[in-house]
Amino acid sequence: MCKMPFGIGKNKKDREKLLEKMAKQQGLVLIKSKAKKRTEDDHKQYRIVNVSNVIQAGEKFDLNLDDVENFLKARENQEVS
Repeated sequence: MCKMPFGIGKNKKDREKLLEKMAKQQGLVLIKSKAKKRTEDDHKQYRIVNVSNVIQAGEKFDLNLDDVENFLKARENQEVS
């Protein structure tokens, strides 16, 4: 289980790195949108995929870092149960 102090004195880049590490520990990959501008199918935020590149959350790159953290924590809690 990954215990990280999210949001406490962390800038966005540091938080992103911690969430990438947390995702990796769960066999997932956090992907940041590379779109130049927001579209209906790409909201310029984040997506989570598994190692087979199957989308687990954020189909339209519509997860913010809070959403990513909540998804990963919920998934982590399911694995522990």
